[in-house]
Amino acid sequence: MTARRNFYLYMALTFGLVAFAGFAPTYFLRALSDLPPLSIRAHVHGAVFTAWVLLFVAQAALVRADRRDLHRPLGVAGAVLAIAMIGAGVAAVVGVAARFEATGFRPHGLPPAAFLAVQLGMLLQFAAFVALAIGFRHHADVHKRLMLLATISILPPAIARFHLENHGLDIPNISTLVAYLLLVAAAAYDFARARRVHAVYVWGGIAMLAWMFARVAIGSSEAWQPIARWLID
Repeated sequence: MTARRNFYLYMALTFGLVAFAGFAPTYFLRALSDLPPLSIRAHVHGAVFTAWVLLFVAQAALVRADRRDLHRPLGVAGAVLAIAMIGAGVAAVVGVAARFEATGFRPHGLPPAAFLAVQLGMLLQFAAFVALAIGFRHHADVHKRLMLLATISILPPAIARFHLENHGLDIPNISTLVAYLLLVAAAAYDFARARRVHAVYVWGGIAMLAWMFARVAIGSSEAWQPIARWLID
C-alpha cells in the first residue's frame, strides 16, 4: 500500500516538473527575459492551471500521509478550481486562436480553426475525466486513476514548449503522445503490482487516443468552420 501511495505522489511530482519546465521560459521565469508582459487573461489562465497541478501534488501527498480528513475538503476546492480552469482555458485558447488568425501563424501546420478544436477538445477531455472522478469519489481505486488521466490531459501544452519537433520528432500529435506515455507508465505500474491493468487505464487510454484523432478531424471538418469563426471573431 505504501509503495502504491508513493507511486501516485511521484507521478504528481513528475506532472509538476513537466509543467514547470515547459512553461518556465514563457511564464514562471518570464520576468527574467525580454518578453513583453502577459495579459490579465493569460495570467488568470496560468494561475488556475498552476493551482491545479499544485493541488494535485498536495492531494497525492495527503493520501500518502493518510490525511483523508484534509484530502476530502480539498477535493471540493478542486471541483471549483476545475470549473474555473474550463472558463479560463476557453478564454485563453480563443484569444490565442484569434491572434494566430490575425498573424497567419500555423502552429504545427494547423489552421487556427483546427488548433481551436484541438485545444477545446483537450479541455473537454479534462472536464469529462474530472466529472467522472467526482462521480466515483467514493471508489478510491477508480477516482485516483481518473484524476491522473485528467491531469495528463492538460500536459500537452507544457510538453509542446520543449519543441520536440526541433529534435527529430516532428510528427503529428507528438506533444500529446509524449504526455500519454505517462499513462503507459501508470498502466505498467499496475501490471507490475497486480499482473493486470485497471479498467480505467484501459478504457480511458482508448478514449484518449480516439479523441486525439477525433478532435483533429473535427477541426478540419466543414461543420466546425463557422463555429470556429464565430468563436474567433
